[in-house]
Amino acid sequence: MENISKALLIAGGVLFAILVLTLLIIFRGNISSYFTEQHNAKILEQVTEFNNKFENYNGQTIRGSELISVMNRVVDYNRTYSDIQGAERVIIRVEFPDNHQKDLLYTGVTMSSSDILFANSAISNVSGDDNISRISGLSSELATSTGIDDTKLQKLSANISIICSTSTDPNDVNIRNEKLQKILGYRKGTTVEGTELRKIQSATLKYYQLTQFKRTMFKCTDVVHDQKSGRINKISFQAVVENGMLKQD
Repeated sequence: MENISKALLIAGGVLFAILVLTLLIIFRGNISSYFTEQHNAKILEQVTEFNNKFENYNGQTIRGSELISVMNRVVDYNRTYSDIQGAERVIIRVEFPDNHQKDLLYTGVTMSSSDILFANSAISNVSGDDNISRISGLSSELATSTGIDDTKLQKLSANISIICSTSTDPNDVNIRNEKLQKILGYRKGTTVEGTELRKIQSATLKYYQLTQFKRTMFKCTDVVHDQKSGRINKISFQAVVENGMLKQD
């Protein structure tokens, strides 16, 4: 009788242990599913938040100044997150139909290739972000290389016909020097020539093109999502052409 009682106790203990183990397995599975769902929900939230930064542009027409902000956003993401998280880089492509990027050039002088900011009919960061960061960061680059701040660059660009004149007529040269004195704060009577003049003219020509780009209208023609993650990995824009010229506001 005593042996039977012991056997029943042992059997009961085994059954209890099995029950506890079963409950632990079920509980663990539920916890795992819960955290998996929470993780997936968090990823979905991040993807949605990220996509909203670009999705709203799809089919919309924006000014070049806003497009530069989009470029900056792409560069910031590619530099900050894509390498850390292993996510795919975002590619941006900006097209000028029928080589209309030439409409951005100042036609008053013959420009050298080093002065041309938009040499091709398309801008893309497929091979690296330098191509677009050069445009979005031009103001800072020019300020660093010339010591001329953005406000003065604006004034130089607004007076480009005088600043970039190649006339050697003494009267024209005098007018240019007076304009440079006024804009750059040079001492009255200062003559700007040679390498210094060339540097100022080059900066003025580039800034002029940037100004024209900012005024140009661009339509977002395509937004592409990665098939696996659902995250946007490509966004395309095309310059709007109207009456044979770039449309500007």
